[in-house]
Amino acid sequence: MARNAPSLANDQPWRFHVVRAAARRQQIAALYRGRGRDAILGAPAVVILCRLERSRRLDQPWHPPEELCKAYIENTGTRSFDFFEEVGMAGGLFLAALRQWELDSFVFETRGHASLRRILELEPEATPFVGLCVGYRAPEQRFGVTALKKPLELVARFD
Repeated sequence: MARNAPSLANDQPWRFHVVRAAARRQQIAALYRGRGRDAILGAPAVVILCRLERSRRLDQPWHPPEELCKAYIENTGTRSFDFFEEVGMAGGLFLAALRQWELDSFVFETRGHASLRRILELEPEATPFVGLCVGYRAPEQRFGVTALKKPLELVARFD
Protein backbone atom coordinates (compact mmCIF):
# COMPACT_ATOMS: atom_id res chain seq x y z
CA MET A 1 0.00 0.00 0.00
CA ALA A 2 2.73 2.50 0.98
CA ARG A 3 4.73 1.97 -2.19
CA ASN A 4 1.63 3.13 -4.09
CA ALA A 5 1.53 6.48 -2.26
CA PRO A 6 1.17 9.42 -4.61
CA SER A 7 4.32 11.26 -5.62
CA LEU A 8 5.05 13.83 -8.26
CA ALA A 9 6.05 12.11 -11.51
CA ASN A 10 5.93 8.81 -9.60
CA ASP A 11 9.41 9.56 -8.26
CA GLN A 12 8.70 7.94 -4.85
CA PRO A 13 11.41 9.81 -2.91
CA TRP A 14 11.43 7.36 0.01
CA ARG A 15 12.81 4.05 1.11
CA PHE A 16 11.63 1.72 3.87
CA HIS A 17 14.39 -0.04 5.84
CA VAL A 18 13.04 -3.07 7.71
CA VAL A 19 15.29 -4.13 10.59
CA ARG A 20 14.59 -7.61 11.98
CA ALA A 21 18.03 -8.61 13.24
CA ALA A 22 18.16 -8.38 17.05
CA ALA A 23 21.74 -7.07 17.08
CA ARG A 24 20.89 -4.17 14.80
CA ARG A 25 17.67 -3.38 16.74
CA GLN A 26 19.81 -3.27 19.91
CA GLN A 27 22.13 -0.75 18.26
CA ILE A 28 19.14 1.41 17.33
CA ALA A 29 17.59 1.05 20.81
CA ALA A 30 20.83 2.30 22.38
CA LEU A 31 20.09 5.72 20.83
CA TYR A 32 16.82 6.07 22.80
CA ARG A 33 15.51 6.02 26.37
CA GLY A 34 12.39 4.91 28.16
CA ARG A 35 9.38 3.75 26.23
CA GLY A 36 10.98 4.21 22.82
CA ARG A 37 13.93 2.04 23.76
CA ASP A 38 11.63 -0.63 25.22
CA ALA A 39 9.45 -0.65 22.10
CA ILE A 40 12.45 -1.01 19.78
CA LEU A 41 13.83 -3.91 21.82
CA GLY A 42 10.44 -5.62 22.12
CA ALA A 43 9.34 -5.30 18.51
CA PRO A 44 9.86 -8.16 16.05
CA ALA A 45 10.66 -5.53 13.41
CA VAL A 46 11.65 -1.88 13.28
CA VAL A 47 10.93 0.07 10.12
CA ILE A 48 12.84 3.25 9.37
CA LEU A 49 11.25 5.37 6.66
CA CYS A 50 13.91 7.46 4.90
CA ARG A 51 13.43 10.30 2.49
CA LEU A 52 15.76 10.42 -0.45
CA GLU A 53 17.63 13.68 -0.91
CA ARG A 54 17.32 13.83 -4.66
CA SER A 55 16.36 17.27 -5.79
CA ARG A 56 13.52 17.24 -8.27
CA ARG A 57 15.13 19.04 -11.12
CA LEU A 58 13.09 19.93 -14.16
CA ASP A 59 15.87 18.81 -16.47
CA GLN A 60 15.61 15.17 -15.32
CA PRO A 61 14.05 12.61 -17.70
CA TRP A 62 11.25 11.80 -15.21
CA HIS A 63 10.16 15.40 -14.64
CA PRO A 64 6.44 16.23 -14.37
CA PRO A 65 4.38 17.65 -17.25
CA GLU A 66 5.60 20.98 -18.59
CA GLU A 67 2.43 22.90 -17.69
CA LEU A 68 2.72 21.74 -14.06
CA CYS A 69 6.37 22.80 -14.00
CA LYS A 70 5.55 26.26 -15.34
CA ALA A 71 2.80 26.75 -12.75
CA TYR A 72 5.10 25.58 -9.96
CA ILE A 73 7.90 27.94 -11.01
CA GLU A 74 5.46 30.87 -11.23
CA ASN A 75 4.05 30.17 -7.77
CA THR A 76 7.30 29.39 -5.95
CA GLY A 77 10.12 30.96 -7.95
CA THR A 78 12.16 27.75 -7.71
CA ARG A 79 13.08 25.00 -10.12
CA SER A 80 13.20 22.14 -7.60
CA PHE A 81 10.36 20.40 -5.78
CA ASP A 82 9.92 19.73 -2.07
CA PHE A 83 8.78 16.23 -1.23
CA PHE A 84 8.40 16.03 2.56
CA GLU A 85 4.63 15.75 2.14
CA GLU A 86 4.99 12.76 -0.18
CA VAL A 87 7.21 10.90 2.27
CA GLY A 88 4.69 11.66 5.01
CA MET A 89 1.87 10.26 2.87
CA ALA A 90 3.85 7.06 2.26
CA GLY A 91 4.36 6.73 6.02
CA GLY A 92 0.66 7.34 6.67
CA LEU A 93 -0.38 4.72 4.15
CA PHE A 94 2.10 2.29 5.70
CA LEU A 95 0.51 2.87 9.12
CA ALA A 96 -2.94 2.32 7.61
CA ALA A 97 -1.75 -0.95 6.08
CA LEU A 98 -0.39 -2.09 9.46
CA ARG A 99 -3.79 -1.47 11.04
CA GLN A 100 -5.50 -3.34 8.20
CA TRP A 101 -3.21 -6.32 8.83
CA GLU A 102 -4.02 -6.09 12.58
CA LEU A 103 -0.46 -5.16 13.46
CA ASP A 104 0.40 -2.59 16.09
CA SER A 105 3.00 0.13 15.86
CA PHE A 106 4.91 2.62 17.97
CA VAL A 107 6.18 5.69 16.11
CA PHE A 108 9.48 7.25 17.17
CA GLU A 109 11.53 10.25 16.11
CA THR A 110 14.61 9.66 13.98
CA ARG A 111 15.85 13.19 13.27
CA GLY A 112 19.00 14.17 15.08
CA HIS A 113 20.34 10.62 15.28
CA ALA A 114 23.24 10.69 12.85
CA SER A 115 24.25 7.27 14.20
CA LEU A 116 21.22 5.76 12.44
CA ARG A 117 22.93 6.41 9.11
CA ARG A 118 25.90 4.31 10.22
CA ILE A 119 23.82 1.56 11.86
CA LEU A 120 21.57 1.17 8.82
CA GLU A 121 24.46 1.64 6.37
CA LEU A 122 22.37 4.20 4.49
CA GLU A 123 23.30 5.50 1.09
CA PRO A 124 24.34 9.19 1.09
CA GLU A 125 21.01 10.47 -0.29
CA ALA A 126 18.87 8.72 2.38
CA THR A 127 17.90 10.58 5.56
CA PRO A 128 15.87 8.93 8.34
CA PHE A 129 12.40 10.51 8.43
CA VAL A 130 10.47 8.45 11.02
CA GLY A 131 10.79 5.11 12.78
CA LEU A 132 8.13 2.53 13.59
CA CYS A 133 8.23 -0.51 15.85
CA VAL A 134 5.94 -3.12 14.34
CA GLY A 135 4.45 -6.21 15.94
CA TYR A 136 1.32 -8.24 16.60
CA ARG A 137 -1.31 -6.94 18.98
CA ALA A 138 -0.50 -9.21 21.91
CA PRO A 139 -1.48 -7.67 25.28
CA GLU A 140 1.97 -8.23 26.78
CA GLN A 141 3.68 -6.55 23.79
CA ARG A 142 1.26 -3.71 23.05
CA PHE A 143 3.04 -0.66 21.64
CA GLY A 144 0.15 1.63 20.69
CA VAL A 145 -1.99 3.88 22.80
CA THR A 146 -5.31 3.41 20.98
CA ALA A 147 -7.28 3.95 24.18
CA LEU A 148 -5.75 7.42 24.49
CA LYS A 149 -6.74 8.60 21.01
CA LYS A 150 -9.14 11.53 20.73
CA PRO A 151 -12.74 10.74 19.83
CA LEU A 152 -13.68 11.14 16.17
CA GLU A 153 -15.71 14.32 16.78
CA LEU A 154 -12.53 16.06 18.03
CA VAL A 155 -10.41 15.23 14.98
CA ALA A 156 -13.00 15.45 12.19
CA ARG A 157 -15.82 17.76 11.24
CA PHE A 158 -18.80 16.58 9.25
CA ASP A 159 -21.00 19.18 7.52
